Amino acid sequence: SASKRTRPPTPLRLTEEGAGDDTVDEASPSSDPRPAEAPAPLTPPHPVLAASLAFGLFVSVGAVTQLLNPAFGVWFTEVFLFLGLAWIMVRRSGYRPAAYVGLTPFLGAPTLFGFLLGVANFVAVVVPVQFLAQKVAPAWLREMFDASRLFEGQSPVELALLLGGVSVAAPLCEEVFFRGLFQRSLTPPAPASPWRALIISSVVFSAFHLD
Repeated sequence: SASKRTRPPTPLRLTEEGAGDDTVDEASPSSDPRPAEAPAPLTPPHPVLAASLAFGLFVSVGAVTQLLNPAFGVWFTEVFLFLGLAWIMVRRSGYRPAAYVGLTPFLGAPTLFGFLLGVANFVAVVVPVQFLAQKVAPAWLREMFDASRLFEGQSPVELALLLGGVSVAAPLCEEVFFRGLFQRSLTPPAPASPWRALIISSVVFSAFHLD
């Protein structure tokens, strides 16, 4: 009669033996007494391993490329050693690199505030410290850390690459590695204090730059 409803056909299931198997699953989904297993928690990249790999590559491959050609060496070191290493280690740990290191779109007000804060810090702290260092440090030490020699004897193209490398590539790529990977991996979950991670990452960052 029209009032009777037909029973829908039992759905087919793809078995492990191969796709397209027409074996009918007669069992109900709720008949399996085994509880569903939760996925294993992801393990963040190990900060000591990350710092060791970065330092080894930095003093070997990075140093050689920068000695051969400073303009190319700066970009190679920043993009492949710092950014590339961080990206690979985060990806291998199962995380999405951009989300893990905290990359977000530029916002007008916070970006302007950060820029102005950096300028104020440079004028109020960096300039006086450098001026004092020039007066106190011996001549051989000043010559060793004289970064202006990097720009001597460079062609216009190399000079542009070098300026872009030290002003754009270095801040971005090292921020991803030292703050996004290293400091993030050291920081304990809230509400624990992050001060230990902040201090350790600052010391390691300074050690990489010999300052």
